[in-house]
Amino acid sequence: MLAKLSSFKIPILLSLILLFSLMFGHIVPAQAKSFIYSLSLILKETLIFFLPFLIFAFLFSSMCQLQKGALKFALFLIPLICLSNFTSAMVAYGVGNVALGNNHLLSAVAHTSETSLEPIWTIIFPKLISNDYALLFGILFGIAFAFFAPQQAQRLSEKLLGITSFILKRLFIPVMPIFILGFSLKLQHEQILATICKDYLFVFILIASAAYGYIFFLYGFFNSFKGKAWFTSIQNMIPALVSGFSTMSSAASMPFTILGSEKNISRPEIARAVIPATANNHLVGDCFAIPIFALAILVSFNSSLPSYSDYCIFAFYFVLAKFAVAGVPGGGVLVMLPVLEQHLGFSPMMLSLITTLYIIFDPLITSANVAGNGAFAMFFSKVYGTISKETAVIE
Repeated sequence: MLAKLSSFKIPILLSLILLFSLMFGHIVPAQAKSFIYSLSLILKETLIFFLPFLIFAFLFSSMCQLQKGALKFALFLIPLICLSNFTSAMVAYGVGNVALGNNHLLSAVAHTSETSLEPIWTIIFPKLISNDYALLFGILFGIAFAFFAPQQAQRLSEKLLGITSFILKRLFIPVMPIFILGFSLKLQHEQILATICKDYLFVFILIASAAYGYIFFLYGFFNSFKGKAWFTSIQNMIPALVSGFSTMSSAASMPFTILGSEKNISRPEIARAVIPATANNHLVGDCFAIPIFALAILVSFNSSLPSYSDYCIFAFYFVLAKFAVAGVPGGGVLVMLPVLEQHLGFSPMMLSLITTLYIIFDPLITSANVAGNGAFAMFFSKVYGTISKETAVIE
C-alpha cells in the first residue's frame, strides 16, 4: 500500500503546489514570487541545455535495444511504431481541433503588463547542438553501433543510460516542485491560474475519452469487431491496465502486458519480442495527451491553433522524439519541450503548464500507453504474419 502511495508522490505534490498557488499565492510577496520564478527559469534553461545529450542517449540506447534481435525484425518494427504513433497523434489533432477550436469551450486568459511577473535575473546557456541533430545522430549512431559493434554498443548504451538516469532522477526530478512552483506562482500573479483550473477538467475528460475510445476501437478492429473476441481481448489486458495506472510505468507493467498480449495473438513469441521493444516508445496515451494539452494551452493563451501542415511537421518530430522518452515521472513530456517550443511556439510558462498537467494525469496516460501496446502487438502480429513467413527472425 505504501509503495503504491509512493508512486503517486509527484502528481500529488504538484497538485498541492497548484492548490497552494491558487489559494494562497495572493499573500506571497511579489518579490518572493519573482525570486522563485527566477529559479524556475534557471532550472528550465539547465534542462534545455542537457536535453540534446539526453535525447541522443535515449535514442542511441533505444536503437540498440531494437537491434538486439534480428536486423530484419527490428527494421520492420521501427516504421510500424512510427506509423502507429503518428496515426494516434493525427487522430488527437482531429479531436482537439474539433473540440477546442471553438474558443467558447476554454476561456482565453487575460494578460496585461500591469499583472506581469518578471524574474529578478535570467541565465541563458549556450546551445552546443540542436535537438534535431541530437535526435538524428542518436538514431544513426545507435543503428550503426548495434549492427557493426553490438558488444561495444551494449556497454556504451548502459553507460549513457546510467548518466541520463542520474541527471533526471538525482538532479532534475528532486527540484521539479520548485520548477513548477515558480511558474504556477507566475500564473497566479497574472490571474491565469484560476481560469486554467476551471477549464481543464473538460480537457482531462476529452483526453481520456479520445484515447480510450481509440484504443477500444483498435481492439475491435483487430478482432474484426467480433463481440466476444473483442471484449475478451480487452479483459485479458485488465491486469496490465491496473498495473500501468498504479505504477505509472509501462516498463514495470511489462510482464502483465506480455501475459495479456500472449492470450490475444496466435503466436505468443511475437508478444515476448514486441512488448519489451515498444514499452517506452510506442505510447498511444502520450500521443493523445500531449497534443490535446498543447492545443488547449494554445487556446487558453489566445494563440491560434496550428494548421494541418504545421501540425504534420510537429507530429513528425513528435514521433521521432518518442524514441527518446525517459522512464521517469514526466519523462513522456520532458523530451517534447523543445519540440513544443520550436514547432508550436510554446513559451516557458506554457512548457511548465503542460509538464504539470501531464504529470498530474500520468496514471491514466500510462494506463492508455499499456493498453495501446497490447493493441500494437495484435497489429504487428497480423502485419508481420502476412508479410513474413519466417519464424526464425523473432528470438
